[in-house]
Amino acid sequence: MESSTESSPRLIDRFMDRIESVPGSDKLLLRVAFFAIIGTGVWLILTINQQYTENTPTRGGSIVEGIIGTPRFINPALASTRADQDVTALIYNGLMKIASDGTLVNDVAE
Repeated sequence: MESSTESSPRLIDRFMDRIESVPGSDKLLLRVAFFAIIGTGVWLILTINQQYTENTPTRGGSIVEGIIGTPRFINPALASTRADQDVTALIYNGLMKIASDGTLVNDVAE
């Protein structure tokens, strides 16, 4: 018994026969439309991918922190200007720190 795929031409063969029967000027139009559709699809995939993905940092590297002004006192007890406070906050840990909900949590203290 013959299967239905052997008795009737495959879909891709019917499509290719249709394409070959198209006049020359229309073939150019079909090619341009085909590549425009493929190009639009690739652009759409890349745009969606860029919109919904996040860059994740890699290990290593360095961070540079800039401050306005010149720090005079690196000792946290003597820090009076904003530059002094910024430098001491980066260098020293406090006994306690403020959590994101506003409560105090241990930092160095146990």
